Amino acid sequence: MNIVTDTLEQSYGSLRTICGPMFSGKTTRLIQAAASLSARVAVLKSAFDDRHAVFEIVSHDNIRIPAIPIASVAHARNATGDASTILIDEVQFLMPPHFEGNFPELVREWLQHGHTVICSGLDMDFEGRPFEVTAALLAMADDVEKCRARCTISGLPASKTARLEARSQRFLIGGAGAYAPRANRHWQPSAALSNSPPAA
Repeated sequence: MNIVTDTLEQSYGSLRTICGPMFSGKTTRLIQAAASLSARVAVLKSAFDDRHAVFEIVSHDNIRIPAIPIASVAHARNATGDASTILIDEVQFLMPPHFEGNFPELVREWLQHGHTVICSGLDMDFEGRPFEVTAALLAMADDVEKCRARCTISGLPASKTARLEARSQRFLIGGAGAYAPRANRHWQPSAALSNSPPAA
C-alpha cells in the first residue's frame, strides 16, 4: 500500500506564472492557454485595469476573451464557481489599494483544492522593482514563462519597461503612449521619468 497516495483525498494543483515587461505577449500567452483548455475554466482580471474593456481580457494585438473583473478575495472566490482551471491576467494589480485581501494566499487555497492556476503579469515596475504579488507567484510556480519584448530603441530583447510620462505613482494604467519596452543598455531607473533613453 502506498501510504502517501492512499491518504491524500486529492492531488495538489499546479501553478503556471507568465511574466515579463509590457508588450512581451504575456496576455496573448494567457489567452492562448485559455483557448487550448477543455476543462471548466474561470477567467479573471484585475478590476483596476479597465483600459480596453471591463469584462474582457484584451491583448495589445486586440485578441479578446470574456473575463470577470475582481477587486477582492471574496470577488475572486465567487467568480470561480466550479471551475477546475483558473486563469488570471494583470496579477501585479491584485494588491492594495486596488485589491482587498492576500491574493497569493488565495492561489495557495486554490492549489490545495487541486485547481490548475495560470496567471500573467508584469514582473517589475518602471523603476525595476519586483511587483510583490508577481514575485510571490513566481516563487510558488511549478512552471515559469519569462517573456521578452523588443526594445523600441535597439530592437534587442527587452526585459524592462520604461515609463514615458513624467508621473511618479507606481500604478498607472497606460499603453504605448505611456510605456515602452527597453533592453538593459537603454534603460536605467534614473531615466524612468524621462522620454530620453540613457546613452548606449
